[in-house]
Amino acid sequence: MSSIVSLLSSWGASASTTQILNEFASPPTHTRPYIRWWWPHGLVEIDEIRREVSQIADAGFGGIEIQDVHNSIEAGTDIESHSHGWATEPWINAVHAALDEANAHGLAHDMALGPCWPVGVPTYGPDDEPAAKEIVLGKEFVVAGNKYDGPVPPPFQEPNDNVNEQALYAVQAWRVSDASTNVTAIPVYLEYGSMIDLAEDVTGGSVSFTPPDDATWLIFSTYVRGSGQQPEGYPHTDPLTYVVDHFSQAGVQPVFDYWEEHLLSEEFLSLISKTPTTFMEDSIELEQVSYWTPGLPAKFEARHGYDVRTILPIVTQYEDEEFLFEFADAESTRAALNDFYDLLGQLYRENHLQPMKSWANNLGVQYRIQPYGIPQMDGIQSAAEVDIPEGESLGFGAVDNYRSLAGAAVMANLSRVSNELGAYSHAAYATTWAKILATVNPEFVAGVSQNVLHGMSYLDAPGSVWPGFAAFTPIHGDEIGYAESWGPRQPAWLHAPDFTGYMGRVQYILQRGVGTHDCAFLRQNGDVDSDYIPPYFTSEGAGVGWSTVFIDEALLNSSAASVRGGRLAPETGNFSLVAIEADPFGNGQAILTESAADTLYGFAKAGLSILMVGDWESPRSYSLGANSSSASIAETVKRLLELDNVVNVAGPDEVPAGLQRLGIAPVVEYDQSALIHTRRKDGDLDHYFFVSNSSSERVDQTVSIPTRHANVVPVQLDPWTGNATVLPVYSVADGRLHIPITLQPYQSSLISVVPLSGPNTQHAVNSTADSVIWEPGTGRLIVRTTDPGSVTTTLNNGETYKTTLDAALPELDLSNWELTVDDWQPADGDGTTGNITATKYVRHTLTLTSLTDWTAIEDLQDVSGNGTYSTTFTLGTTETPYSNRTGAYLALEKFNGSFRTKVNGISLPALDQMALQYDISQWLKNGSNSIEIEVATSLLNRMRIVQPDIYTPDRQAFGLLGVRIKPFSQAYLS
Repeated sequence: MSSIVSLLSSWGASASTTQILNEFASPPTHTRPYIRWWWPHGLVEIDEIRREVSQIADAGFGGIEIQDVHNSIEAGTDIESHSHGWATEPWINAVHAALDEANAHGLAHDMALGPCWPVGVPTYGPDDEPAAKEIVLGKEFVVAGNKYDGPVPPPFQEPNDNVNEQALYAVQAWRVSDASTNVTAIPVYLEYGSMIDLAEDVTGGSVSFTPPDDATWLIFSTYVRGSGQQPEGYPHTDPLTYVVDHFSQAGVQPVFDYWEEHLLSEEFLSLISKTPTTFMEDSIELEQVSYWTPGLPAKFEARHGYDVRTILPIVTQYEDEEFLFEFADAESTRAALNDFYDLLGQLYRENHLQPMKSWANNLGVQYRIQPYGIPQMDGIQSAAEVDIPEGESLGFGAVDNYRSLAGAAVMANLSRVSNELGAYSHAAYATTWAKILATVNPEFVAGVSQNVLHGMSYLDAPGSVWPGFAAFTPIHGDEIGYAESWGPRQPAWLHAPDFTGYMGRVQYILQRGVGTHDCAFLRQNGDVDSDYIPPYFTSEGAGVGWSTVFIDEALLNSSAASVRGGRLAPETGNFSLVAIEADPFGNGQAILTESAADTLYGFAKAGLSILMVGDWESPRSYSLGANSSSASIAETVKRLLELDNVVNVAGPDEVPAGLQRLGIAPVVEYDQSALIHTRRKDGDLDHYFFVSNSSSERVDQTVSIPTRHANVVPVQLDPWTGNATVLPVYSVADGRLHIPITLQPYQSSLISVVPLSGPNTQHAVNSTADSVIWEPGTGRLIVRTTDPGSVTTTLNNGETYKTTLDAALPELDLSNWELTVDDWQPADGDGTTGNITATKYVRHTLTLTSLTDWTAIEDLQDVSGNGTYSTTFTLGTTETPYSNRTGAYLALEKFNGSFRTKVNGISLPALDQMALQYDISQWLKNGSNSIEIEVATSLLNRMRIVQPDIYTPDRQAFGLLGVRIKPFSQAYLS
């Protein structure tokens, strides 16, 4: 790295640029990925806690996240919660030891605010004010010609354990619509506005009702009670912990009180002050029958101008989170639900999120949340109001969900979007680092800049089997659970430093500066985890250069959302376009609030281009409330569509034509392919992260990038090694860089455009050679080819060079190998009894005359472990020796597993695991050469033997499949 830094300095690169390059080579610890670390309560040993922190540090992670999680132990099983549960003395002592050891290694430390999730503390019961509440319905139908005289319909569902109180909230009668011919069907349609309040008719628990007409009527009752929900994997404490009311400040205060009384000792506060600390909350997985809080009715009327009781059947859920009732008018149903979830979002932010953040920040701690889990609730606004919003690769069915968090981060100027990485369903002990890479690289493009690997389990717990306690497997007691229990128990952990190094360097760049994008796509409700994929922009559009994030109405009206020079948020996202689609979750109806319509019109008048997709001839109000008028919205949209810089297209297929009418193109452009990208503006630097977003498609094309300075040089940053090199081939025309990019499936490329104050640097603009490389240290260009003859290279100064090269040495197919495998097995019996954490390593030594995966080798079919392939080969002859005019690539056929390589006894730097071809020229010599390739597997194949009833997937096929040495000829440009 020193040579490139010196050279760039001599060309006029700034001191800040060279500092960034030096830090990239060895990034700050806290920019590296963290790991989620699961404990079985305080049933841990202090020495083992310290040992595991050291293991995490040695593997290259930047922080720990402590969680009390043991979901592999059947819910309701008490594992010494009274003496060793969450926040008991043994647990606190272990936390102090973990923090102290983390500080010694310079690791950050994050913690959940309570045991498991959702948050709660053991100071109140399920009937008490702080506990989560639910509203549950009862129903009876009165058919035409009859009357009802009987008990108020009881709740359809019994309360959870220990819930002893419930209060009748409403008793109503509703006319069933003629659209419902069968009241046992779901949904049952009701006539909006037909509600008759029967509260005054309730006597002694009974109610009388005579229908006013011959229609079928519904007698509808609701009851409010504690949900009785406990954090996942309960019990964690004695007395029991119940989930807090997330919509009332009565829910957060006990959390503050408990921490301040039991956990925030002087020692704890001192420990967390040494390195960065974050309190985190997992996704909002509330298990109420229907969401409720005592203050909701008054807040609802104040916000929306009408009584929530007039829509109560529509917002009260039935079994399995279904809505039993809808209004016959679908628009009224849609708008009523929008109002209800809009209020829930407001209550969550005002009464839970904001107080939590303020409290944490006052302690010098950041607050990180996963702001989703309640369908239809605005998580984008919540993401913008915390220190670090977080998503997850498990719960997010579409990578576009991250764009919601990214939009919030851009508009709120947050440097980190976190990600719970690698929690794959039914994949415990089956995860490879390649799968992690294929997951995280597209997520980086979608906005992620920090990862928390899921995860690492403490060594042991009651009832565990080999190789030790695993927090998420088996799940439900009898099936393979969630990935993953990383750590020294896993063969692939051997290669963890290579991957944490890669992610840490990418994250270092992606946390710098500000993300800039082309399109701000407006989501009507701001839902984060709905798996929404917009038309064109993140699919076909991303494949030609469009960069898109999602925003909601709150961000549209935020302080950052000004328009200047035709750009929205010019100091942050610098968007050239706002796009919006007729609501795909609202029957395709075009909907807006009055406020959003007015804001869009104002932005368009200020010069911002807007693309509207779908039928916007008759837009409706997002809300049912008195504060929003469909007629007013329709009039505003009509005036909006009359502007030249606003275009309405009928559907996704017409989006490109609409963009052409607007005269807008993405900032970065390339031909249609699997290539996607994200970019960061970092002072005078511009960083670009490209990924081939395909499991099979290779990218080989030229990208066009704008320059902000007259004289620049593109620098290739290698996140695997920390090295940097000036790109040898590119052209500059009309203020744009044109750079060739070649990527294998899911491979990435990180390029920084560096401004220079000195003279233009020499580089090639094109060449008939197979490749051109830039020699570190000298800056000289070298051409390479496998065919003999002359190659022509044109430089940026217009000079053309013809270089004559010799024929390359013959290609070698390496088929004969010695293979040594360490087979990981339980050391004590079959792994289900005895010392279940002890592992033995059974050595297999094989001589191979061809390469095939281990499932085809009888001795290795059920093996998990580490293998070392070794062989020798001869390069060069007396007549045509291997010399500085020759070189060679190591080419690997794609295989399952991670690897490291030695050539002639020298360990190579970490290799890009997605690249498949590697320049090993500098380690080769004329004559005999040796090569070793060390591979690592998952643990699945062995777990299929240890617990065959749990680990039922097919064997995973590990092992090398093909290795070639591909020589080439090379020469300095002359």
